[in-house]
Amino acid sequence: MAEWILEENVPANGTLNEDELATLQKLTSQILARRNEQNMYSNRLLGGGTVSVLAFMNVEVDLTRTKQDRFARIPVLGLNDCWISDAIVENNGSLLRQGMWGIIELSRRDDGIEVVGFEPMLASVNLKEFYLKRIFRRRMAGADG
Repeated sequence: MAEWILEENVPANGTLNEDELATLQKLTSQILARRNEQNMYSNRLLGGGTVSVLAFMNVEVDLTRTKQDRFARIPVLGLNDCWISDAIVENNGSLLRQGMWGIIELSRRDDGIEVVGFEPMLASVNLKEFYLKRIFRRRMAGADG
């Protein structure tokens, strides 16, 4: 998770400068959810507007005789029945499987909390570069032996 936060917000090489460090500190204090901060996020939602949080979320489907619906669960915030749009679920199929980490935008409705946006935390991998480095390391290991 740390690598993704760095890559997305301060994509630099080497040591972080003071501005980059300040950016990271501000970001983590504003959106990185901790279990003991559930009430703080609930209070911000109560005040209106949207709240962004970096957290794990999964989606469950409830198909019974009396109810046919899907809902999002965000365990770190103690939210177990958030509304979520079809589009967010369709664009992020892993939410239905194992769940995903990402930046979740939440908003309060009259009948509960709604996930209004989701930016998945996906690591980008350059497979060609990975392959070439792996081959290089194998050759170097063979040259040493």
